Parts: sequence; C-alpha cells; structure tokens
Amino acid sequence: MDQHSSKMKLLLAACLLVAMNSSAHGANRFRIEDEQLAIGSTGNVVAVLADLDQETVGFSIHLRFDPNRVRIAEVRAGTGLLALEPEFSDGFIDNDSGELVHGVVLSLGEAIVESRIAPGQGVELLQLVVDVVAGEAGSTVLDLENTSGSPARRNVMTDGSGNSVSPAPQLADGRLSYQQLNPVIKHVQGNSGVAGNPFLVVGLNFNQPGLRVEICGNEAEHQLLGDGQTLQIFAPACNSEG
Repeated sequence: MDQHSSKMKLLLAACLLVAMNSSAHGANRFRIEDEQLAIGSTGNVVAVLADLDQETVGFSIHLRFDPNRVRIAEVRAGTGLLALEPEFSDGFIDNDSGELVHGVVLSLGEAIVESRIAPGQGVELLQLVVDVVAGEAGSTVLDLENTSGSPARRNVMTDGSGNSVSPAPQLADGRLSYQQLNPVIKHVQGNSGVAGNPFLVVGLNFNQPGLRVEICGNEAEHQLLGDGQTLQIFAPACNSEG
C-alpha cells in the first residue's frame, strides 16, 4: 500500500468518526406542534416539547400569543416531569398582553442533583390549557421568543452541572388553526318509531373525538356511516311519546 493510499484511508476514517459523533448529539430544542382546534372550545391541551441531547435539571419557557384569538387558562406539568416532582414550578400568564413565562427547577438544594430529565426526543415538559376565543376561522402562533431588556425573557435549558446549555436551544413555534368543528345537524330522516329503531341524522363534524348522542336525556347507540356526514342512531327507550 503506498503512502498516498494510507493517508486517504486515514482521512476517510476521520471523516466517518466526525459524522458519527455529529449524529450522536442532536441539537437541543423547544418546540410546540401544530394543532387544529374548534372555535369556542375550552380546555384544549397543547404540549410544550423538548428534544434533549443531555441530562437537564431545569428550564425556562417564554412565549407570546394573540389574546384576541386564544387564552391560556393554566400551565400543567407535562408527562416528562410528573414522576420527577420538581421543587420549583412557577411563572405567570398575562392574557391581556399575550405573554407566558414558566420556569422549572427539579431541585433547589445545593447538593448534587439526582433528579434529572433524561435525554430524549419529544419530551413533554409542560401542558398549556388553551381556550379559543376567536369568532371566525383562522390561525395564530404560539411564539417561543427570546427578548432582551429588564427583565430579559429567554427560553433556557440547564444542564446536569447547573449551567445553561450552549448554544441556546433552538425554538420551533406552534401554529394553532381553529375552525367550526362543533357538530352541525342539517336534517333528520326517519325519526319516528319505537325504541331500537334506527334513524339517520345528516350534518357536519360528526367525526370529532368524544361525540355523544343523547335523546330524551338518554345516551343513544350510534355509528358514523362511510360518507362521514351521516349518523345512524338507534333510538333509546324514552319515558314519553314522540
């Protein structure tokens, strides 16, 4: 083997090692996934997720939103935090200006922190409880934002040594789309007869999760037909005629 070939093999081996090391450590990132919500809906849960390439002992979230379109009613611990029982989890929600700040520290003591958020993809850090107040279909952004000033508002991750990760985490905003998704009844076919008889209800938005059908106060068995617009309903027994 000549000297030139040996150098080329060493160079290729070095490049391969760099590529392997680069793929082993993904960028730290805060992100909010896009969601589709119903106009007028309340209690929607929107998750703040993190992609972590190292152990984390704390973080701070800052985001902006349009309070004329959505309101944030509450911030809850995400599934990635529940078992860790953070000693500090607090912040504020300003539904007048459209701003949210929330910080979490797993341990406030000076001893070595044993409780840590493990590296991973899509770790659910927080749950935002969102109400849609917009009256017309559209969309808005939950904007993860770093701001300077006094006080500065930044999206920060703290590593296992208690230092802010560097470079700072990447930020991926979430877009919330909202439209009229509540059930709309257009017309009813064959809605007379005895209990157990099927009849049809034709309308819109019957394919949303959690749909229930009630007749005279009783829940009725139903199924959505293949056109996605027709419910076949089996009438329950009622205490009155009609």
